[in-house]
Amino acid sequence: MADPDVKPDEYYVLKIEGGVPGVERLPELQAQIGRYIANYEPQLVNKGQWLATTEDPDQALGFPDLREVHAFLQQDRGTRWDGKKDRPITAFHLSVARRKEFK
Repeated sequence: MADPDVKPDEYYVLKIEGGVPGVERLPELQAQIGRYIANYEPQLVNKGQWLATTEDPDQALGFPDLREVHAFLQQDRGTRWDGKKDRPITAFHLSVARRKEFK
């Protein structure tokens, strides 16, 4: 994801702002609200740490453009019972902005 032509503060980062109804019943997810995404591996849901977050926007994953943000958010862990892609990250409401805007 690193692009030598884009300065680190110009990269887009993702901040978890809230969650879908019911997320408050899951303390491990509720604890992520207000933090930045540092790592996301949806295939590890129910197997290990699938989401890592940080309080520091400088430690968050950075994306040089919005196309890469979109591709990142499209990651899934397979197909749900209803035939749709299972994207665990959609349990959260996210803000996307350049790193410098979160500082």
